[in-house]
Amino acid sequence: MPTDNITHQNHKYITICERTVRVKIERGDDVHLKHFQIRSYLTLADAMKAAIKWRDEVHLRCYGIPVLERVHQLTRRKSKKEHTDPKTGESLPILPPGLAYGYHRGQLLYVVASFQQDNRPQRRRFSIKKLGITQAIETAQKSRLDGLETDR
Repeated sequence: MPTDNITHQNHKYITICERTVRVKIERGDDVHLKHFQIRSYLTLADAMKAAIKWRDEVHLRCYGIPVLERVHQLTRRKSKKEHTDPKTGESLPILPPGLAYGYHRGQLLYVVASFQQDNRPQRRRFSIKKLGITQAIETAQKSRLDGLETDR
């Protein structure tokens, strides 16, 4: 990548300010902020390279995935009410983002994994009756992450 284009591209989480290059990764209550003083580097392009390198390292360390152009939700935006099994009344485990419980005629039947593939929304259902609730959740989560990986 030519160095003159690096400053003209729009980079996620990076803003060129008057005297600094600011990196601000903000996800829910988790905020990572760092300023790179342009005068500390030879050129603006060098400051941008340092900012991009820091952003990529922090994002990978904190969230476990590299910086993607599209946003994938990793944590809940707000707390959800506790789900209970309508048949037995017992509490159900809290699901990670992208997973939901599937009901039919008032019965809990599935764990549903939602993701995008080829820019189209996709859903896969995993039977609680066949797999059991913990195995259905684990399989759905793995399937969702695989779907996100293949979409890159």
